[in-house]
Amino acid sequence: MALKLNRNNDSFWIDVEGGQFLVRPLSLSEENKIRQYYTKMKRGVEQPDTTKIFKERFHKTVQDWKDVEINENPNPECNRANKDWICEQFTEVAGEVVSRANEEMGPEIQEAENENLSNTSGGKKQKPSDAKNA
Repeated sequence: MALKLNRNNDSFWIDVEGGQFLVRPLSLSEENKIRQYYTKMKRGVEQPDTTKIFKERFHKTVQDWKDVEINENPNPECNRANKDWICEQFTEVAGEVVSRANEEMGPEIQEAENENLSNTSGGKKQKPSDAKNA
């Protein structure tokens, strides 16, 4: 019998502060790639750009939304500019969305992803969106 490891890539809806967000939790390896890409070395010390990491995590996690109003626009497009604005102006909401999305990732998936982290290759940095195509 073969060992079958499948990552659940299904998106699902969550309610946060009256709005509905279609989310897909990031795998630990995706999280790691984002952190690596937005971390610079200065004088031998890692310095992560936490703002860029936060925005990228929110951008990758949120696939769509409903009942979200931005600047009196009752039906804003779910795009990077609007997601960045939410991260900048409503950090608590963005953090809650990412946190709730990641809560759905079961412990068995986290264990499998921990194994994948040990296989992450170093070398040339890639944008997180390009890393999965490599």
